[in-house]
Amino acid sequence: MFAVGQRWYSEGEPELGLGLIQNIEQKYISVLYPLCGEIRTYNKQSSPLKRYKIDIGETLITEAGEELIVDDREELNGVIFYKVNNDIVPEMNLQSKIDLHGPQDRILVQNFDSNKFFNLRYQTYLEKRHYEGFKHKGLLGPKIRLIPHQMYVVNEVLNMSPPKAMLCDEVGLGKTIEACLVLHGLIQREMVASALIVVPESLTNQWFVELYKKFNLRFSLASLSGSATEFLESDFIIISTKTLDQTPQIMDRILKKHWDMLIIDESHQIRFQKQSVLSDALKHINNNSKSSLLLSATPEVQGEENFFHQLNFLDSNKFHSFDDFKKLNNKS
Repeated sequence: MFAVGQRWYSEGEPELGLGLIQNIEQKYISVLYPLCGEIRTYNKQSSPLKRYKIDIGETLITEAGEELIVDDREELNGVIFYKVNNDIVPEMNLQSKIDLHGPQDRILVQNFDSNKFFNLRYQTYLEKRHYEGFKHKGLLGPKIRLIPHQMYVVNEVLNMSPPKAMLCDEVGLGKTIEACLVLHGLIQREMVASALIVVPESLTNQWFVELYKKFNLRFSLASLSGSATEFLESDFIIISTKTLDQTPQIMDRILKKHWDMLIIDESHQIRFQKQSVLSDALKHINNNSKSSLLLSATPEVQGEENFFHQLNFLDSNKFHSFDDFKKLNNKS
């Protein structure tokens, strides 16, 4: 493969110019780069070198700077001799300066990757395309045991357009896990790049731990004692209803930021039917978000009207009239 006098160049460092094989040992070769006066030693089996050849009809440049058209070429003991104008130019007499920046230059010097690399890239793109269309994206990866009813709920929400829903499973059936799976799935599908989770004060740490340990999602945790600038630079924030309601500077920063997803736990505790700083803020965020989830094991505990306004918060077009909602409920 290698022979003294051959010209090769380094794919990783083409600026070194054409190298000249000087010495060949059992495992190593020594290459002189006349352009910079350096000698490099490479392992024969893993060198970054590419053979330099000039085809018939192309132009070669000699060490003296003379440009000549190649009429023919022959190889003797691995070294190429170019026939030009009834003269012979051995490859060791070629100019060491080369320019291989463009794709056309690479083609002209036969700097091709082998078919196996093309096939590898092609298969990689096919696998990437298959993964991007994988309908269960987001369910794989979290450190949880998938339960059928949770998978059903998550799949239904992820297939919504837009994905806005209320999760009302009984206590202990995993509403938090379902919401985290939906969030994880939307992130994996590149549909969510920012998320705000609003929960009662007593549940902030639980949400933080669940997201970090089971889903490897890092959220910033807001608190009344912390500075507004400590966490608001984050795109993923957990904040309590108390902190959001009682800290105007935090509320202001939250409202100025765009949120792709809003999650509200224990949503029945918020009186959406009454105008307040908190309810108005949450409505504003919801109206501008791509996805919203309300979680409550007891959505009707504050009365049927409160339940209606939670649904109205999610979809005011579908749940626009409390009277119609009552008639629908009475029929069912």
